[in-house]
Order: sequence, then structure tokens, then C-alpha cells
Amino acid sequence: MIGLRDIHGHLSPRGHAPHLPGAAAGKAAGEARGILRVLEVRGLPVSDTARERITSCTDLTRLDDWLDRAGTVTDVQELFTDDAELPRPTSEPA
Repeated sequence: MIGLRDIHGHLSPRGHAPHLPGAAAGKAAGEARGILRVLEVRGLPVSDTARERITSCTDLTRLDDWLDRAGTVTDVQELFTDDAELPRPTSEPA
């Protein structure tokens, strides 16, 4: 089996997909950039407070929801209106 290489070119063991440290954080940052870009292209002003809320969020479910809404809202604050209804991540007992 041909192994996969990580971002540094190292071969991963047994052909498994390489583990990327901070992959979830990177995905969250990418989602946030996407949300801000959609809002920018649509000409919607983003306050510093809203920008901080978007870029500091690490909840991928919430970010996905905001990205979906970014294409249809008429005001940036509309992104956040249904946040209370979204399920919160739960920690499982160790």
C-alpha cells in the first residue's frame, strides 16, 4: 500500500491519513475567513465586535451555520440570532 505524506513530506505509517496538528483549529480559522469573505463580497459592513466573535469561534457546527447564513443575511447581526438554538458541544466523561 502506498503511504500518504503529511504536510512536511513525511510518510505516514500504514498508509493512514496523516495527523495534522491543530487541524480542527485550522478548519475553524478557514471557516471564519470564509464567512468574513462572503460578507465582504456582499458589501455588508462587519463591526470589530462581530469580526472578533467570528474569528474567535472554535465551534465548527456554529461556524458552518454562520457560513450558510452569510449568503442570505441582510445584516451581520442576523448571523447570531439563532445561536441559542444550536446544540452546545458536550464533554464526555474521561
